[in-house]
Amino acid sequence: EPARSLLTEELADRLFVPRISAIRAIVEQAELFHWSVVTDCGPRGFLTMRGDHPRSLPGGRTLVKDISNDLYLIENPTALDPRSRRLLWVYLD
Repeated sequence: EPARSLLTEELADRLFVPRISAIRAIVEQAELFHWSVVTDCGPRGFLTMRGDHPRSLPGGRTLVKDISNDLYLIENPTALDPRSRRLLWVYLD
């Protein structure tokens, strides 16, 4: 598990990973969750599997992986607006 966390953190630092600045909605759809977010690349929508929760990374960051294995990073979850934080906290592991 420590090696996996380190690898995930390195990937988030080195690869193109959109940074989430706001979460507009997370809607349950059967075995999936549909996320509607605002990133540094503009508005995005993506799906995650029900059991695939966002990962907390060292330094307080949070990583979200969608069903296409694309990654999204939240640099500082505590800096999100109150509504975004409420939506995110429900899904953190």
